[in-house]
Amino acid sequence: MKFYTWLLFDVDGTLLDFQQAESVALNTTPSQMGVVMPAEYVSTYHQINDSLWRDFEAGALSAQDVRTKRFHLLFKELEIAGDAQAFSEGFLKNLIAASGFFEGTEQVLRKLEGQFRLALLTNGFADVQHARIARLGLGKLFDPIIISEEVSVAKPASAVFDIALEGMGGPDKGSVLMIGDSLSSDIQGGANAGIDTCWLNPTSNANNTDVVPTYEIQNLSELPSLLARRIEPVTDEIRDSLRQAYDAGALTRDRSDLPEWKRAERANFLSHLRARRVRTLLEVGSGTGKDGRYFSDAGCEVTCIDLSPTMVQLCREKGLKAMEMDVANLTFSDRSFDAIYSLNSLLHLPKAELPAVLIELQRVLMPGGLFYLGTYGGFDHEGIYEDDDHSPRRFFSFYEDAQLRRLTSEVFDELSFQSLKFPGNEGPLRFQSLLLQRPVEV
Repeated sequence: MKFYTWLLFDVDGTLLDFQQAESVALNTTPSQMGVVMPAEYVSTYHQINDSLWRDFEAGALSAQDVRTKRFHLLFKELEIAGDAQAFSEGFLKNLIAASGFFEGTEQVLRKLEGQFRLALLTNGFADVQHARIARLGLGKLFDPIIISEEVSVAKPASAVFDIALEGMGGPDKGSVLMIGDSLSSDIQGGANAGIDTCWLNPTSNANNTDVVPTYEIQNLSELPSLLARRIEPVTDEIRDSLRQAYDAGALTRDRSDLPEWKRAERANFLSHLRARRVRTLLEVGSGTGKDGRYFSDAGCEVTCIDLSPTMVQLCREKGLKAMEMDVANLTFSDRSFDAIYSLNSLLHLPKAELPAVLIELQRVLMPGGLFYLGTYGGFDHEGIYEDDDHSPRRFFSFYEDAQLRRLTSEVFDELSFQSLKFPGNEGPLRFQSLLLQRPVEV
């Protein structure tokens, strides 16, 4: 399972029960418009409408063409007397009024909100989609919202996905999952754009196409468990190796002095905490508790977590609340802390896990809360660091500046970033200092 930070949803047939709304509109509009329809009216409409939408997806028609032609063709085919254009507009008004969620969809979205960034990508008529989105409150959950008619290109064209990705801030495609009910539009489009897809197939239809979704579900309620990570931890081998290395070096670390440049980083973060009158602070990868004690002495209620039981014990001996815990599996409740401090700890995570860990850290942080992330990097590396002076040698992930900033910006707002050349280092290694903030809810 990959780790996604963005979920890109289709609307009709995925979130909203389009068939039900369409059925209501088809049944109520004739009597409202004073039009007598023959028995084959509904089935003929579906044949014409489906054909036009297929042409639309192929790029042969515009959305306005579909809107204009379908009832004109229907009235002509069935020799119906009446104003086809007026009937079309009445139908759309009824469709808007009858639109609603599939059962359980709102609960699923509430589960996903806050854990993932949510975006909408829909083919359709702009005015109709905007009216339905506003009526059902989807605008509060999704940003951006891309409607094909407004950008003059539609699914499955990769260009509309490029527009959506740009609106999402340019995330790595590997962090995006497209969810939709249409193989020809949503799933083929995702494949064209190079992103993973999840096919919602509620009636278990056979897939007789060449389109292969990454995942398949029958009900949207399955999506949270599909994505739910209670995030897979780093491999046991890496974790055990880190624990052994830090247990072995704990006492030496506890006796060593903190370099002046690290003290300056710590003091700068404390100034931000004081300015905001922060009370509760989570320290991730607390080591022997020196920084935790510093923040505690400054008035913060500090909670320390570390993989190493020896490090945790040293924290407790300093009077700190400390526990052995993997950052990939935090057991804290949502919004437990006003701020988070992490100095040279997340660099031990495999790169595939960092996006999910950032989401988990956001989860336990209050909206508007500060997150200090300090880590070595400046160049691309993942694996055992051959020049490491610990035994066993430790696993490190280093990031180029732009890569790290892109990953963190998918979950947090960036308040400041510095790439520092620190004393004693003449190579490409740098210290990356980020002051981040959980977005404030509006």
